[in-house]
Amino acid sequence: MYLYCGNDPVNSVDPNGLDPRVKHPGGHHVVPQAIFGKAGLSEEAYNYFYHATTGPVEHCYDADHRRYSEAVQKMWDKWLHEQGIDPKKMTKAQAEEFVRLVLHSKEEAIKVYLTKLAKAQGISLKMLRKNVLKNVTAKLEEIAVKTAARQGVKGLGKKALGFLGRRSGILAIALFAYDWYTGGFRHACEELAWPLSELWGGD
Repeated sequence: MYLYCGNDPVNSVDPNGLDPRVKHPGGHHVVPQAIFGKAGLSEEAYNYFYHATTGPVEHCYDADHRRYSEAVQKMWDKWLHEQGIDPKKMTKAQAEEFVRLVLHSKEEAIKVYLTKLAKAQGISLKMLRKNVLKNVTAKLEEIAVKTAARQGVKGLGKKALGFLGRRSGILAIALFAYDWYTGGFRHACEELAWPLSELWGGD
């Protein structure tokens, strides 16, 4: 009956009522989302914590995960207090510092759970630590490149519109001068106003 939570209904939860183990695309967040998600972080700090994951691994909120989350929460509260950090102003470097502290923590609950996840991936705890830092760096670089590309395209579009606008203005002046030269000032004014008169007088 309680297969969905590993036969441990007291310490586990059932996210969707179907699967005993949930495989998240990015894996386990080194700093649980329940901690950083409600902290009101700066965008750069939030993004770092969000992408600081172990890589794909099946896990659920079992007793070990609960103890891990509680231990990281205590670390988080102590670290913010001792460092005098305002979450809203937290930098990417500070976020990375805390992730490293968690990864290398000697707190039993943290080390036990990270070791458990490493074994589930068939790697050592040392390799898991390296993978987390490598993956988050690669992901943030990918995001930065995409953002720069989007901004570049947007900037190019604005420049193109500006260029066309200037050329259109120059063309209008040239045509007005030609009409004035060939038919006089009144003719030039009539030609200039012709599109509008067509719109107003159209059926």
